[in-house]
Amino acid sequence: FLTKGSPYEIEKNEIAKLDPEFSTKLKEIKYLCVINHIIQLDDSVNFFNNLKELNCIDLENNNLQEFPESMSALKYLRHLRLAHNPIKSIPETIQNLKYLQNLKLEYLSLNNIQSNVKILLPTKLKKLELTSVPFGILPFDLSKCLKNLNTLKFTGVEWIIPEDYGSNPLFTLQQLNYKFGNALGLDKVKKLFHQLDTKNRGYLNEEEVMKLNAYVFKKFPRLGSGLNQGEQKISGMPDIVFTLTSLVTLDLSYQAIRFVPDEIESLINLKTLILNNCVLLENISPKLSNINDLKEIGLERCLSLKTPPPEICRRGSVAILAYLRRLSSGSVVYKRTKLMLVGLGE
Repeated sequence: FLTKGSPYEIEKNEIAKLDPEFSTKLKEIKYLCVINHIIQLDDSVNFFNNLKELNCIDLENNNLQEFPESMSALKYLRHLRLAHNPIKSIPETIQNLKYLQNLKLEYLSLNNIQSNVKILLPTKLKKLELTSVPFGILPFDLSKCLKNLNTLKFTGVEWIIPEDYGSNPLFTLQQLNYKFGNALGLDKVKKLFHQLDTKNRGYLNEEEVMKLNAYVFKKFPRLGSGLNQGEQKISGMPDIVFTLTSLVTLDLSYQAIRFVPDEIESLINLKTLILNNCVLLENISPKLSNINDLKEIGLERCLSLKTPPPEICRRGSVAILAYLRRLSSGSVVYKRTKLMLVGLGE
């Protein structure tokens, strides 16, 4: 385990050398966790081939440039988490991890997964969490894990929520690099920071962060972001979602979906639905209330939401479900609004 050190200045932290000597001496380890330390990985010798007993890998903020190919040979790997690393692609060989159950890819630099070449995921996968990823479609083929998948998190590139940082928050270049460096690139983050910090104070205030957020929202593809405004019948939610009948948790936060359609009632085992920060979301089908086990609905900062109305959402999940049940017993006119975000250009 290497888990200490600053997340903002990892070049000053200890370096983790993953070389043949390490893999030979510790070839029976089951859990590898390296957080906030630069990794020097010698994968030319098929590093992970010697670690046959590995059950869990957690690599965060390591300046890791590529997905280690030899990792795909780990026969007993169950849990894999890669976070805050400039990894641009996931190899097709990930389907070789036949016993993988939990896959978490968070704040990476993923940018070259093509819409017509989706990567097949292992059959036994139960949890798939893609956090802050720049895609307008699901970049993986879920056909083999349809029956086992119980958690799907697919969130768009996140922006900054100032209130999450306490009163009068100030944001430094190091903080923005940590949050946006892999998505935008360090040079772009630096350019944007200095463009916004017009008084050269060395930090951004809440007003300046809001301008950055508008840029981030428009910059990256999101579910629904490629739709024309007139395509009212298209929600932006992937059709594959409605076939995942084993889903217990669905999180599509920070996406550009317009509405939750009637097909949502097909997720008969759903207990948690999170749609926080979906700023274009206008309404939710009353048929959502037909899911008997549904207990939690997250609709925070859904600025365009009309159905259910904000005063109902503020009262929590129980009130939301009660409102939708009342609608399902009668009729409702779905009102549409348009939201315009104004921010920085390219």
